[in-house]
Amino acid sequence: MPSKTNLDKAQDAIYSLAKGFKSIEITEEYVVDENLGQLQLQKKRITTKYLPPDVEAYKLLFGDTLYEELSDEELEKEKQRLLKQLLNLEKKEK
Repeated sequence: MPSKTNLDKAQDAIYSLAKGFKSIEITEEYVVDENLGQLQLQKKRITTKYLPPDVEAYKLLFGDTLYEELSDEELEKEKQRLLKQLLNLEKKEK
């Protein structure tokens, strides 16, 4: 598989921001073992954070639409259309 270009990587990053994602943060704390003179792991904390979808990233991918002018029915149709676009992007990603 060919390696991704910088443009591909940027598009992937924007896509992740647009749909939201989970981030895992690992924090490790070490102490010096006086007997061995080496570092030893004392504490390890793993935190999972959810970053919600970012509207600006979404606008970069799909453009900006004036949603204030749409009726509730039109907004629902637009929502379904956009969700379908995201699913198609996810399928292409795999």
